[in-house]
Amino acid sequence: MTESFYFISYSSRDCRDVALQLADQLFAGPPSIPVWLDQRKLQPGIDRYQQIVQALKDCQGLLYLMTNDSVDPNCPCTQEWIRALKYKKPIIPLMIDSGTEMPFRLEPRVPIIFAEM
Repeated sequence: MTESFYFISYSSRDCRDVALQLADQLFAGPPSIPVWLDQRKLQPGIDRYQQIVQALKDCQGLLYLMTNDSVDPNCPCTQEWIRALKYKKPIIPLMIDSGTEMPFRLEPRVPIIFAEM
């Protein structure tokens, strides 16, 4: 049986440091919450997209870090949350940039305001 974990979806353009901080805080606990973060989990020599799709299939849910870039339809985050919806995974939006508009297909979810610590 594989370990249960949450997939962190974020824009590497404007949110890399926040994603790393969140992953560290969740893992540190208490309780410890395992996460899948591409920077730490992608294995060299294996197709990155296959690894991402498998992680989305296996995860307990998706933590969607909402920033101005991550809500852009051309950002890879969009493909990740669409795939999470396909796999019927819970999506938890975390508002990083205040005023970022929730993508239409993710409404009526209410984002959690994330304050860096």
